[in-house]
Amino acid sequence: MGSSMTRGDIESLATDFYGLLESFKHAPFYHILFEIFLLLAVFLLIFFRKPRPIEKKLTEKEKQELIDEWQPEPLVPPVDPNHPALNVRVLDGIVGKTVEIDGRKSLNFATFNFLNFVGNQRIADKAIQAVQKYGVGSCGPRGYVSNYSSS
Repeated sequence: MGSSMTRGDIESLATDFYGLLESFKHAPFYHILFEIFLLLAVFLLIFFRKPRPIEKKLTEKEKQELIDEWQPEPLVPPVDPNHPALNVRVLDGIVGKTVEIDGRKSLNFATFNFLNFVGNQRIADKAIQAVQKYGVGSCGPRGYVSNYSSS
C-alpha cells in the first residue's frame, strides 16, 4: 500500500509551512521570544518532571502509635469566669427614665420612653380598653380585614 497523500496535499503543506515562516518575518521580536519561551517551558515540564515520591503505607502498629500519641486541642480557649458575657445583668421593672439593674437604680439612656408614657396608669387602662374592643392582629387595619364593629 502506498501513501494516501497526493501531490496536491504535499504542495498545500509546503505552502502552509512557507506561510508560517513568512509570518515570523513580520512578527515583532518580543513575540518570537515569547513563543520560544513557551515552547521551552512545555518541553521542560514534560521531560524534566520530578517523580512523585511513593507514599509508604503505615502498618497497623504505626497507626496505633499515632493514635495513642494524639492529643486533641481544646475547641475553645479557656475563659475567665469574670468575663462580662458570663455575668448577665438583670433589668427589673418597667422601662422608664430610670431602671433598676441588679438592685441598683440607674438613669436609662437607651429608652424610647422620652415622653414618659410607659408606666402611666391612665394610658395603660385606655390601651386595655382598645384591645378589648377592637382586638389585635398583624394583618392590617381592623376595618380592612372586616372585624371592626362601629358600635
